[in-house]
Amino acid sequence: MKCKAVAVRVRRGEEARRRLKESNLLNTDLLLKHTREELILPLLPDADDSTVAEVLRGIRYRITEDEFERRPKRPKSYQDLLKLPPHLKELLPTSYDIVGTIIILKLPEELYPVREEIGEALMQMHKGVKTVALDRGVRGQFRVRELEVIAGEKNFETTHVENQIKILVDVSKVYFSPRLAAERARVASLVREGEVVLDMFAGAGPFTVTIARLARPNKVIAVDINPDAYTYLERNIHINHVEDVVEAYLGDAADVVPTIEDRVDRIVMNHPTEAIEFLEIALQKISPGGMIHLYTLLEVDMFKGAVLRVQEVAQRNLRDVKLSSVREVKGYSPSSSIFCFDLEVD
Repeated sequence: MKCKAVAVRVRRGEEARRRLKESNLLNTDLLLKHTREELILPLLPDADDSTVAEVLRGIRYRITEDEFERRPKRPKSYQDLLKLPPHLKELLPTSYDIVGTIIILKLPEELYPVREEIGEALMQMHKGVKTVALDRGVRGQFRVRELEVIAGEKNFETTHVENQIKILVDVSKVYFSPRLAAERARVASLVREGEVVLDMFAGAGPFTVTIARLARPNKVIAVDINPDAYTYLERNIHINHVEDVVEAYLGDAADVVPTIEDRVDRIVMNHPTEAIEFLEIALQKISPGGMIHLYTLLEVDMFKGAVLRVQEVAQRNLRDVKLSSVREVKGYSPSSSIFCFDLEVD
């Protein structure tokens, strides 16, 4: 493309480029040119000579015309890198999880034939990512994702950093969601000094370690039934240097929690599909004046029913429970979300 330009001695070229750009005179859609002696800067069509002279006062230059190449447009998202028919392109997900060096995403079945191309495009956009995995759903007793590597290394272990802590996890063996980072920090901010906190479904320990590091509890008791999760939980306790605060137990919360002798001031119940089933056990353990953070997966029309179930369990256990707040933590599907019920127990 041919356009008007300014030629400046190389030693003053960067200064001239900066001044022209700040004054909105530089055509940033075109690539600069240079010779051995001069830097040649393309100007916008409406850049008049008098304005250029004012902006470049004190710098020797000359007005010229030259041919310039267009600057390659940087893709704004991975979708821009894919050459797909419109009916497939509109199905591409706009969000996905990044856990350390791993991207985890869900795809509609229509996109399965091009999943490897999608994985490569995501790796191009995220230079620090080493693996892209297709999430085929959460399976089994331990709520573990079924994953397929569609680009990069066949390695599911990574270290995820959030809230000033490190979480080592194998995402194919332990369920972990980076979307709860803000929620974990919120709960930690509510913990009062000297509290005993129980994390009933600890996983690799993101709630446990966040609370132990960011708050000043007397103790955090962490329980999980998944042996792999327990292994990573113990490793993360050491990685984050909270051995003096955290006690970890391998086992079913239904069996372990009744054996805990400590008074418990706060309970985290992050098991969205079954937390309400364990509420009776939690109510039997929580001290008067304590708080339960219960996470549950609900369809839009199930919300009132879930609140009634909580109240029924409380009445059956002769506990006075107040629903102090309800938070939509993250969307799960077009018709459902994960909510947190903050329950004050007397």
